[in-house]
Amino acid sequence: MLIRSLAPIISALMLAGLVTTINQNASTTPALPEGFAPLGEMATSTPETKLPEKKETPKLSERAKLTAAGGDLLKAVVNIYCVADPSAPFRGTSGSGVIMDERGLILTASHVAQLFLLEDYPKKDTVRCVIRTGGPAQDAYTAEVAYLSPSWVKDNARTLSEMNPRGNGQHDFAVLAITGSANAFPLPSKFAYMPLSEDGFKVGDRVAIGGYAAQFLGAEQIRSMLYPIVVFDEIADQYTFGKQAVDVFSISGTAAAQGGASGGGIASSDGELLGLIANASVGDMELNAITAAHIRSSFKADMRTDFDRYFSSRSIEELIQDFAPTASELRRMITSTFK
Repeated sequence: MLIRSLAPIISALMLAGLVTTINQNASTTPALPEGFAPLGEMATSTPETKLPEKKETPKLSERAKLTAAGGDLLKAVVNIYCVADPSAPFRGTSGSGVIMDERGLILTASHVAQLFLLEDYPKKDTVRCVIRTGGPAQDAYTAEVAYLSPSWVKDNARTLSEMNPRGNGQHDFAVLAITGSANAFPLPSKFAYMPLSEDGFKVGDRVAIGGYAAQFLGAEQIRSMLYPIVVFDEIADQYTFGKQAVDVFSISGTAAAQGGASGGGIASSDGELLGLIANASVGDMELNAITAAHIRSSFKADMRTDFDRYFSSRSIEELIQDFAPTASELRRMITSTFK
């Protein structure tokens, strides 16, 4: 299918439609085992007895594989919950993210992660951000910024100070690193995660869509009654920011196109992330996701290095420290819009 240009298609889609804003303070709240098949009795035979031919184990159908991928996505998706002090020049938000690495690296949208840069603006603890998991979502982890797209901030520094910010999803991704526990439980030795895909896709492919959608919830319900959702649908169309590369794909008529789903994941039947939810037309129930290819190419343009190599070759501490100078500059760019 011909790749369509994004400019006339989704440039006016509401960015804020997928980030649920909140104003109230939050309070901290802290599978069945796998079955087995009995072996049964051991068969015996005499030399002249012909043994039955061994049957090949049937391969999982695409539907079964996609269902399994949806389960894996549900384990990897998180709620990114930020509550702002009433004196702050911006509101708190509730968005989504997907753990993409067993060490606890979370892929999310830049417009969700940007509040992590402002936790001490204009005064200490102005914003409290926490990673929540489960259903209902409960405080689970603390996190810090390991990467937030400089290109996105350059073009969208005013989103927190605008009532109805808009965007087309270009460069709209970030990586948060889990740094500690936000409850009484220690961090797991390995996190359930879903890796970023290196494979392509085609229009019509069925996918799993996961996130913490909160379109119809109030602030108190988001705080205490927010559940993750996973739905299944097919890719409806694909778009480009340039001329050839597939940068965005859309999914129409999906219940996942709700406030709070930004930063959620789109998974293939192979159990890998094909894209990241960036924006949507909530009334039309259509969402748009930036592709894994766009994430990698945008990262390389800004950081002059390979996305996968960069994050796999550094420890959590190194990732945070290495990005700290850039994070300070991005904070300055964002806060300058409040004056």
